[in-house]
Amino acid sequence: MRLFLALAFVLSLGGTVPRLDLALTLEGAPRQVQDLRWSVGHGQLQVPSGTADRVLAGGKPVGVFFTGQGTFRYASAYAPEFPVFRHNMESNSLPVRPYGARWEEGPGTLGFTMKIEEGLVLGMPSEILAALPAAPGPLKSAFDAHQRKFSLEAQPGMAATYYHGKEHLLAYAAANAPGKRLALAEVMGGDYAVIHRFDDAWSQVEALDAVASTFTDQREYRWFLPLSFQPLGWVMADQPLPTYILQDVVLKLDARPEQMSDLAVDETLMPFQPMRILPLQMLNFVRRGGSKTSVRVASVKDAAGKELAFSHMGDELLVDLGRTVPADQPVKLSFAIEGMLMFNVDNFDCWKLGVEPWFPQPDIGGQFYTIRALIRVPRPYVPLAGGTTIRREAEGNLNCLEVAFTKPVEAFTVFAGSYQVQEETQGGQLVRVAAYHTQGSGMQKLSNLAFGLIEVYSALLGPFPFREFNIIQDRSFGYGQAPPGIMIITDEAFSGQMDDLAKLFTTNVNQRFAHEIAHQYWGHALKATSWEEEWLQEAFAEYCAGEALRSIRSKGESAFEGAVARWKTNAESAASVAPIALANRICIIKDPSNLESRRRYGLLYGKGPLLLQRIRERVGDADFYRFLRLLQGQFQGKFLTTADVQKLLEAVTRQDFKAFFDQYYWGLALPPKGGR
Repeated sequence: MRLFLALAFVLSLGGTVPRLDLALTLEGAPRQVQDLRWSVGHGQLQVPSGTADRVLAGGKPVGVFFTGQGTFRYASAYAPEFPVFRHNMESNSLPVRPYGARWEEGPGTLGFTMKIEEGLVLGMPSEILAALPAAPGPLKSAFDAHQRKFSLEAQPGMAATYYHGKEHLLAYAAANAPGKRLALAEVMGGDYAVIHRFDDAWSQVEALDAVASTFTDQREYRWFLPLSFQPLGWVMADQPLPTYILQDVVLKLDARPEQMSDLAVDETLMPFQPMRILPLQMLNFVRRGGSKTSVRVASVKDAAGKELAFSHMGDELLVDLGRTVPADQPVKLSFAIEGMLMFNVDNFDCWKLGVEPWFPQPDIGGQFYTIRALIRVPRPYVPLAGGTTIRREAEGNLNCLEVAFTKPVEAFTVFAGSYQVQEETQGGQLVRVAAYHTQGSGMQKLSNLAFGLIEVYSALLGPFPFREFNIIQDRSFGYGQAPPGIMIITDEAFSGQMDDLAKLFTTNVNQRFAHEIAHQYWGHALKATSWEEEWLQEAFAEYCAGEALRSIRSKGESAFEGAVARWKTNAESAASVAPIALANRICIIKDPSNLESRRRYGLLYGKGPLLLQRIRERVGDADFYRFLRLLQGQFQGKFLTTADVQKLLEAVTRQDFKAFFDQYYWGLALPPKGGR
């Protein structure tokens, strides 16, 4: 039976701001059920006996909530994910094993069955309860408890690409895709909870997620853990383009550290299909260290200044455009945002708004925007951001920075703090180093290293993508990150005389430095379409970092051979868990030993660059380096997919690489030396 959901949007006036009220409620007419059955996609549930009530949204039935003894079965028919599906289900990163679960393998499927005791099923037709006898006692307390159990912490980024809160999922489907199938089941057995989604309306996936708990500061946090993911109507090797892109941003930030800040954002967005509800990612909280502060969307207005209804929860923002906007018609929106956006942790005098969605934006595949930003912070704090500097000056007691990117970028980032700033220009390239209480000689060493790496990459890949490049110290240890025009690098890179803690993180700092600068090419000059394509950023940047170390270090070839050996070791530790394309499916939230994180790392930063090295060994240096440079030349400012990489490689070398990619990229095997 096909089910088309309809949802009435209810507007409640919070002051003068219209908001979407998407709350789910019970009808309050419980029924006695016997042999309740429901199936959609590869999910099936059966409840021999129990109690059930209709679930309403906007006063209309959208599903059923039940309690009672039953079973839930799920199977994956997507063979490439079988290893990581099994690994995640059996991994110690999960809090408990499924309640009474058992594996079930069939021709082309891998699944399991678990016992359940309650569930909320959206998409189950309410008529299924129509002829059943009334049950004694309401289900409201059980329903409220269920809602709390499945009220999950938001996870913007790779883990949340295809996950949406059920209220937002219903609203999007009803407004944008009323003819598409949508169903969601949240089921609980013992202490084990899973969420099954059949979403042909929004993300075009069928997926299974577990729910895990962590405890911090005497509070329980609940997270979803992706277990299984099956595309609906598309294949992983041919990633669908985003439903819309963010094209242009004009941003004004008045940041008052430790106080409420004001953020005004004007955006131009281009839909590629008709849309009534526009979905955006937008933080509900800014997190720094172990602390967080709330962020509030105060209003959303259209180009005419009309207030639009919206819902902001779970780091997701849905905006009702008030009409169905046709495909390829630009949408202009203005957002007013309030919150303690920049706050201090551990007296570091360092604030950042990083690669997370601190202003409204699509998932990573839809971020393709030019931007002009004005940032104002109280003196003596210094604002820093990527882009071409338009002006940097003092206005009374404020330090002001205005910057712009005139070519599309993603992940625009802002820092402010008690920085010392050093600038140097060589051959039209500016390198800016911003650090805390660091001697000038240390800053100069980093500047010299950056210029050296930029020279190597310019010869290997083409002109460096950004005329201004910022190296910014973050008061932490052991990581680097590369927003457009920026490298964020932690304390150990700036330390002259390091304490014992810093020494723990100093191994291969030069390599990390080289890797992050390479991201200005792999990730910004050209873009991946989704998190499944992340190897196009991480593996290519890692490989180029190895090439750079060969050029700038005295050990030369031995340094590169050491990098290849490290890639091989990391790849061997992770290759049996998942293909490279599914590296981000490995559950890493509840991972105290960082074992799962290291496996993901081993695929993206180990097996990925090892594949590139084996390709180089097979085709020879001349064709391989021409292939890298042509990738940058032909896809500059464009989306790039693995399919594009394979096609260009075959065109350059006149060799067939289908079997190579099938076996080593989509499969679990490690490529042998020589690449054959």
